[in-house]
Amino acid sequence: ARPRCPAPLPASIQVTPKSLTLRVGEKGTLDVKVLPEGADQSVTVGITDRTIVAAQAANGKLTVNALKAGTTNMGVHAGKVWPWCR
Repeated sequence: ARPRCPAPLPASIQVTPKSLTLRVGEKGTLDVKVLPEGADQSVTVGITDRTIVAAQAANGKLTVNALKAGTTNMGVHAGKVWPWCR
């Protein structure tokens, strides 16, 4: 028998605010909400240039630390992918 799928599966992510401007050494926080309600709220973060910022996601927040001057992009991926739930 197949294991049960966690319900509901993540469908989208809301990140607020959409961007941050930080000085070197500053920290900023983004609110992260995985939709629909009840979906796994676990997220992972991808950063284009990890020499510019470091980021950590926990408890619906994404904490960003500015490491050096520059511009980079971040992407947020939600939840776990279970192959039998596709």
